[in-house]
Amino acid sequence: MANLKLKDWGKAETDATSALGIDPYHIKSYQRRSTARFHLGKLRASLADLHFANSLALSASENEIKDLRLKIQKVEKALRTAVAHAPKQKILVIITKHKYNQVNKGNTETVCSEK
Repeated sequence: MANLKLKDWGKAETDATSALGIDPYHIKSYQRRSTARFHLGKLRASLADLHFANSLALSASENEIKDLRLKIQKVEKALRTAVAHAPKQKILVIITKHKYNQVNKGNTETVCSEK
């Protein structure tokens, strides 16, 4: 948690991951790792951590569940914004012709040879 307060996001992510290695059901560790990943720009991973924490929060208080849902909404909004502002790139796709032969050696396998 100290690394979160120091805003050392890489170490905070590592610490939370280590804590989850000890207790894979610790909700706060998922939340802390989510926060670190959010600040590192790992929005999908951050969202996954929050959803998993939310699935574990059956015995949490109403305020904790509400807080988790607000965080999920924040990360989802950031992810939508990132996708909307991502550069659109054209990619070149090259299609080549291949000749496929059946080879029988007990098992049938497909061999691809270029022509």
